[in-house]
Amino acid sequence: MNKVISYGLFLSVALLVSCVKEDDISADTIYKNEILDYISAYKEIVPSDQIEKIGEFVNSIDFKRVNIYQLRTTERVIIADLKTMNGFSESKNLKALFFVNQGKIVRSGIAGFASKTPTNEHDKLILSVLNATSPKLSYSGKISLFNLYRELILFNSFENGVLDAVGFTRQQKSGKKNGRTDSCTDWYLVTYYPNGNVTSQYVFTTCDNGCQFYRMGRTNCGGGGSSGGGAGYAESGGPILPVNPINGATYEYTDKNGEYTKYQYDAASAIWKIVEKILPAAVVVAKRDEYPFLDLDWPGAYHGQIVLGTYKMIYIFGSDGNWHGVELGDKPISEYSNKCQGLQDIWNNNPNNEMYGYITSDGKLIVTNRLPVSGGAAFGTFKHPNGTTYYPYPMSQSAPSQSYSGMIQYPASNPTHYLIPVVASVHTHSPCRSDGTNGVSHAVGPDDNTFATSHPELRHWIIGCEAIAQFDGINSSFFNVQYGNVSSTCNSIN
Repeated sequence: MNKVISYGLFLSVALLVSCVKEDDISADTIYKNEILDYISAYKEIVPSDQIEKIGEFVNSIDFKRVNIYQLRTTERVIIADLKTMNGFSESKNLKALFFVNQGKIVRSGIAGFASKTPTNEHDKLILSVLNATSPKLSYSGKISLFNLYRELILFNSFENGVLDAVGFTRQQKSGKKNGRTDSCTDWYLVTYYPNGNVTSQYVFTTCDNGCQFYRMGRTNCGGGGSSGGGAGYAESGGPILPVNPINGATYEYTDKNGEYTKYQYDAASAIWKIVEKILPAAVVVAKRDEYPFLDLDWPGAYHGQIVLGTYKMIYIFGSDGNWHGVELGDKPISEYSNKCQGLQDIWNNNPNNEMYGYITSDGKLIVTNRLPVSGGAAFGTFKHPNGTTYYPYPMSQSAPSQSYSGMIQYPASNPTHYLIPVVASVHTHSPCRSDGTNGVSHAVGPDDNTFATSHPELRHWIIGCEAIAQFDGINSSFFNVQYGNVSSTCNSIN
């Protein structure tokens, strides 16, 4: 199959987007100094023949039209309007992007639009690309992301809100010298279409000293990282994990190159497990020894490609130009063709545990985790580019006891994993057996909120004491509450 990969500049997501617009304070006074300080440092490391372009970029920023938004990761992005600039024949409505990590701008870029229909929702559309989510708008046109030299990084093309083409610039060594001791690099725009067709077109050549991170808007060529969680900041580039964590505690970390890692503490093994990764393609190139399974031969990965990695992770290449990794689960503890029988069993037979599982796309139940009554880390799922959400586990743990409509084996050649399609999560709230509540009358807890936020495409259900309810990553309270024992309410859990 043909493949494509991006040379990444930008962050993902695949999940919930939250935006924050500063209140009634002038954006000019909030961000102008920070942006100018960043640009000043950036000019120190860029080639001299690009300084004029950087100057034009700064002069084009409208400091009165600036907003800041939370990204899917721990970073935020500042989006500012740009006046007309040279070098953008197709893209209009230009926007400057500045990525903020631990209160400092660490990367930058430019976004532009080639719209078929008028829109005023440019910031929302940019966030949909950066977070790899559906734009939730009936947008038709192309959204392109560039570095500050006007070099194209990637584009997403939409028709009535549906992604119909994804393009990435991909590097290939040219062997040219151009008066330098280092080889130059040819860059090609590789475009992937939903029907599997792929095109490749030469776009430009770069010659530099081997440091590509400045092309991402970084102000230095080194590594270094910053913490996105509550435990602090590691200037040397590593996370500082919290001490004395409780079971199921989570910690998020994003380094200055945009590499995002989510950890979850497992008290039983006394370790912090990696449960989610987001890797810009530039990080994969820079860390070939750490991620050799993602550093694919020319033309590289294609949109939607799945690769099995280390640490029980499965990676998907997204439309944002990033690899998105999630932790693989184990074989289900138990499986039920009769969903209601299964839900009654996990409630009646496990009074001292919280039980987790999933409703499959054909209405069956798989039980995946037996946790302490205080809760903990449950195995997650991942959303395939085909639109289906799967629960994955290794084939080495034996085949499932039930047959599931839509289940696939991956990869198709020499498969190693079962992927079971699921549509909803369900777990028990056992503390209500002794605390006098029904298990859904209180506010949604942080663990439930985090789980729902990480799996927004699923419905999420709680089984409590004579009550069931739904929750999501948006509402602070449970909703769709239904009363009665499990046998009378189980058919509503779907």
